[in-house]
Amino acid sequence: MGRSTSTAVTLGAALGFVVFASIADGTVGASSQGSLAGSWIVNPDESDDPQAKIETALQSQRGERRGRSEEPEPDPNLLLSQMRSMERLLESLSAAADELTIEVASGEVHVAAAGDGRVRIFYLDGEKHIRQTPGGSRLETLAQWDGRQLLVEQDAGDGDTVNEVYALGSDPNVLVVVFRLKLDRLEEPIVIRTVYDSLTD
Repeated sequence: MGRSTSTAVTLGAALGFVVFASIADGTVGASSQGSLAGSWIVNPDESDDPQAKIETALQSQRGERRGRSEEPEPDPNLLLSQMRSMERLLESLSAAADELTIEVASGEVHVAAAGDGRVRIFYLDGEKHIRQTPGGSRLETLAQWDGRQLLVEQDAGDGDTVNEVYALGSDPNVLVVVFRLKLDRLEEPIVIRTVYDSLTD
């Protein structure tokens, strides 16, 4: 639909988050934070394919290792296992869910993927919270508002981090969710961008 194309994406910001620079006037308050609330349905034409992103990252990693004569050829079964592990992690984090429901309460944001019966709760008290995904990953999570964006930093240990941004596009009926996976075993982070259209009347 192209409604989100006026939202500029800049990588490499503080904490490794993806930061959206909206063309709006920048006036932000509690109401714009609350406007993330609602029901959202994925726009596949505007969104990345998570599996394709993961496979591209793994292929790139294989190519870089082959270019280093001192390093042995990686075990293809290990690489496949790594890809499946990343896919499970993404599923646990509701990445690219077909539908999302977001509720913004006092000091908390609740994010639910339709159909899986789970609700992710982000506490906005400035503290780090430990939680475990259904896939068994243990995440140290810090969530905070940055203007009208919800930033979520998650540390899975061993050098693996997952940063998330939930932000409205210039059109308030468009939600953009970006996952940035930095895995110790991969040279480059994997960035997955999902665009949602509002289902809320």
